[in-house]
Amino acid sequence: QGHRGSGLRARARVGPRPPQQRVRAGHREMRLLVRSLDGASSVLEADDSATVGAAVDLGEVGVVFGGVALDGEQRLAEIEGIAEGATLIVVPRLPGGGDG
Repeated sequence: QGHRGSGLRARARVGPRPPQQRVRAGHREMRLLVRSLDGASSVLEADDSATVGAAVDLGEVGVVFGGVALDGEQRLAEIEGIAEGATLIVVPRLPGGGDG
């Protein structure tokens, strides 16, 4: 379940991992773990064609996978190495211009 201010949408559900992946309309549905800012993990069910921004509320947070910051417009299927059971980590955004 979503946590206020954690960057998780309310549709994230906690539950056991399914024994197999489901395929719908040529897209793969997967369950991913999402670790929130408070350290809680939730299970997110998402189609691999969904964007990171559609899967995780990016209001004041960012998302990291495999040490790489993800773009909100990036589709889950485009993320190198992502697979069933992978963990996305919600991180705080740092204030500043980012221009060094």
